[in-house]
Amino acid sequence: ALAAPPLTRRADALRALPAPPLALHRREMGSGTDAGGTLLKVCAQLISPAVKLNRALITDSWRAACPDDTSKTLIAVGTLLFEHIFELAPNAYELWDFHPDKETRIATLLYKTHVSGVVRVVNDAVLELDKL
Repeated sequence: ALAAPPLTRRADALRALPAPPLALHRREMGSGTDAGGTLLKVCAQLISPAVKLNRALITDSWRAACPDDTSKTLIAVGTLLFEHIFELAPNAYELWDFHPDKETRIATLLYKTHVSGVVRVVNDAVLELDKL
């Protein structure tokens, strides 16, 4: 079988992804302190009422991965997350305006801001689990 050609454009990369169950776009997710609440609502919609959340397990697991919400920690955890994504899907960096070279990519303010923002939203959502 022939290998698929590498994705060369951001639009090609986006078309190659399966559609998410809910529209999770930046304009719908919001930003800042409300983003965690919006993510929480989306997660609540995805969780069946029959599923009982083990909140302690989720919170403890998240705290092991992200022990605090300092900028340094959020960037470190976000970098681990995104670089793992790029290991699994090498062309995924094309979905964002990130440089293909890892060392160049992780040194940019754009990258640090994005990865720490993603982790902050997850952190906020985990902290709000008791409100489900």
